[in-house]
Amino acid sequence: MSAEIWSGIYPNMKNKDTVNLGKGNKAMDAWNMHLSEIRHCPENLSSEFLWQVLCELEQTYFCTVKGIPFTYIIKGHEMFVNRKEKSITQATILLSARRVLEKQAEGVVVSGPKKIGTFGASYLYPVFCQIGLITEKMNESEEM
Repeated sequence: MSAEIWSGIYPNMKNKDTVNLGKGNKAMDAWNMHLSEIRHCPENLSSEFLWQVLCELEQTYFCTVKGIPFTYIIKGHEMFVNRKEKSITQATILLSARRVLEKQAEGVVVSGPKKIGTFGASYLYPVFCQIGLITEKMNESEEM
């Protein structure tokens, strides 16, 4: 895997090959096809495709823009980040993803979590970068 793919993921992760995000991962392949179809039509975003990809990335190490490492797990319709007591609901994640797509369709660069403007954005931003939802690289100077 290229270094770009791991840009938002915790840099000290020892075995990066444990998560298959390349070709051959059915959930990721389906997500990439769906993403190309909805890039300019955010209202057609499928929560099922998004949720499948998020489930694939459970227990993967990510880093927030400020460099704080984290992982998450999915339980039911909620994402539980290991650094928070509260969960991020599926509805909030879908809303955040739609906001990202809408902003990008308008030509706005989503340069950090503040641009998303929802609960849990500091954790969603690196995940969205990883799955290709956010097309620009993470901006290290952007505050949460």
